[in-house]
Parts: sequence; structure tokens; C-alpha cells
Amino acid sequence: MKVGSGTSVADMFGSSSPGAGLSRLKPSESARNAVAEFQHEASKTPLDRIKDSVLKKHDLSQEQFESLAQERRSAIQQEIEEAVKHAFKDAKSGVAPGSSANVLV
Repeated sequence: MKVGSGTSVADMFGSSSPGAGLSRLKPSESARNAVAEFQHEASKTPLDRIKDSVLKKHDLSQEQFESLAQERRSAIQQEIEEAVKHAFKDAKSGVAPGSSANVLV
């Protein structure tokens, strides 16, 4: 079978049988990293995602958060607790997180 400008499938993949060359294709490092990152994010609990969101808002990693002065760490912990309460309240009332249904006008 010829493809495009005289190139055959066999030339492209080293075989004339469909898909034979695909087994030689290896995912790139960036693809493997993307899959690993997705799996890591997918394994997080909703509470972990909320905490990560609040820490990201403050431009902090978990390690940086843990090394903060007690007063600042307590303030951010309070913010995390409020975000969790808000998320559970929304979930209980059937409001999708981040939707405009819970915004007062």
C-alpha cells in the first residue's frame, strides 16, 4: 500500500502488515512523565486537592507550608478548613464546585 508521495506503509514501519511497526514505538519521556503526573493527581483525595489548591494560592509547597512560622501556618490551615467546609456544604446541597450557583448577587 502506498501512502502519500510514494512512501509505503512497509517503508514507514518496516513491515507490510498493519500495526506491525507500532510495537517498536516507545512513549517519550515527556509522555511517561505526563502519565505519571496524571496517575498521581488521580490518586489524590478531594481533601488533598483542596489543600493543594489553597497552598498553590499562597505559592507554597507542602514542605514550605510545614516550615512556616506557627502563626502563618495556623492561618493557612484555617483557610484550608474553611475551603473543605465550603466544598462539603456545596456537595451536600448539590452545587458543583466552582459553579456560579452559590454566588450571591
